[in-house]
Amino acid sequence: MANEMNSYSLSRNFFNWCFEHSKEIKPTHIAIYFFAIEHCNRMGWKDNFGFSTNMAMEATGIKSYNTYINAFNNLVNWGFIKLLEKSKNQWSSNIIALSKNDKALDKALDKALIKHVTKQSESTVQSTVQSTVQSTSSIIKQGTRNKEPGNQEPRTEIQTAGVMKIIYPFNSETFLGQWQLWRQFKKEQFNFKYKPIGEQGALKELSELSAGNEELAVKIIHQSIQKGWKGFFELKNQSQKQFNNGKSNRPQTPDEQLRETIELSRQRERERQAAAGTHAS
Repeated sequence: MANEMNSYSLSRNFFNWCFEHSKEIKPTHIAIYFFAIEHCNRMGWKDNFGFSTNMAMEATGIKSYNTYINAFNNLVNWGFIKLLEKSKNQWSSNIIALSKNDKALDKALDKALIKHVTKQSESTVQSTVQSTVQSTSSIIKQGTRNKEPGNQEPRTEIQTAGVMKIIYPFNSETFLGQWQLWRQFKKEQFNFKYKPIGEQGALKELSELSAGNEELAVKIIHQSIQKGWKGFFELKNQSQKQFNNGKSNRPQTPDEQLRETIELSRQRERERQAAAGTHAS
């Protein structure tokens, strides 16, 4: 499979298409396609591979053969799956290949996500400001009462703390949208909300890992979201090499692809073992 074909690019192109064809897409389409991606990944990203109907139905929880085959045929017609050899029945395997259907424009979806996150952030900021104003007003009133004659209680001194301004390493619309997506991911996956100092530290770490390269910084964000990580780490794939030391962006040879796949598998196994050891302790 081509070097640029990976789980992230396939899923991104798929959801770009879904955003433009929301009336046609159903959960069964998503379940079948993403199981095909997972199966291809486990097969070492082969150009074509067997895709058993019975296995796919069991993995996706689809009970009706007609429901499955209709959704599968839709994915073929839409260009996400190439049917190279049709199975004889539901117990034999179709021979398929994944197609990087990148005809859909991603600008509409990106702008919609950025607009949604921006509105949500504005609403949160407005609510926080209102709450701060109310609290400050209450403290001022208390301080005024302490000044009245005959009131011997200690005087309340008011100190207003300014809101820390976040400084972003990159100011483009693309980066700001991806950063808001990262904040939303942290909140949904780990119930974690950044405080100003912590957020500034995370941005500094991201800037250092990407060596001040915006495109690489976005890829690092995507990597952490895809792998379910809590923080940022250097890229583990060929993309890292393309940014380091000005090396040329040449295609990998089959031997290089194989070595990289083996190394990624070993890295994931080490991470799983480390996670298992942490839980055991």
